[in-house]
Amino acid sequence: MGLGWDNSNAYSFGLFNQKNNHSYMWIKRHPDVWTHLMITANVDEGEMRFYLNGEESDSRFGHGSESPLKFQPPLKRYGGNPFYIGVGNPNTDNKTDFFAGDIAQISIFDRSFGDDEIKDYYKTDYPSPRFTKVFYDKRPVLYYDFSKVKDGIIYDLSGNGNHGIMSGGYMMFEPIDKIPNTTLPHRNRTGRYLSLRHDRNDIVGGKFVHQKDTSVNEKRFVEEVQGGMINTDEDGLTDLNYSVVRQEKLFGTEHEIIDFRCEQDIPSHVEY
Repeated sequence: MGLGWDNSNAYSFGLFNQKNNHSYMWIKRHPDVWTHLMITANVDEGEMRFYLNGEESDSRFGHGSESPLKFQPPLKRYGGNPFYIGVGNPNTDNKTDFFAGDIAQISIFDRSFGDDEIKDYYKTDYPSPRFTKVFYDKRPVLYYDFSKVKDGIIYDLSGNGNHGIMSGGYMMFEPIDKIPNTTLPHRNRTGRYLSLRHDRNDIVGGKFVHQKDTSVNEKRFVEEVQGGMINTDEDGLTDLNYSVVRQEKLFGTEHEIIDFRCEQDIPSHVEY
């Protein structure tokens, strides 16, 4: 059983049943942004669900895998084996098995939650099992807040004494404000388009025709737009300085046609 991050920009979760059959889920998420993940496994119903920032994984829009996902109970038992955070096997020589990122909190419950409970849990941007009313009588069996570590001990704030030992990690402090959702296309109705005559901008000979423009646009979109660094609602004309050349009423109505002129060089990331 484990939760991980891979190089396809996705978090994944997998578990095994007693016949060693593997059930696997994934959900898209871009790096370098805080993320809250929740997995529920209902052994009675034989299904598990995967949530990112309170939104369930959805295979219809390329957001992630199908959720809920069925599995065949009973699940594999691990006895007294320890839980590792930040690595699947600490004895490996492969450094890529270690998680190269930050972790703020971890909580484990001994029961799965329904839709209403999960909605209540995500009423705040940074949910905590200690301060959510619906969980008051459903305390976690383990709760780590990594801002509260002393002498290499991660204290279990659930009160169950499941304290952790830090090995090889380090502490740093960073305020966590609003956690942005992943920027993904969302379509709620069938769309259509008309392709007009235009110069080719596809791949010819293994390269894009407009290689430089395409790579600049891709890098800007992946690193800055999807990473939450650029507000797309404000990006565009607000990048430019321009002056109004002419204004006229449209056919005697209150609507106007406004002509304007750009007063500066077009930024390198703007195609025109």
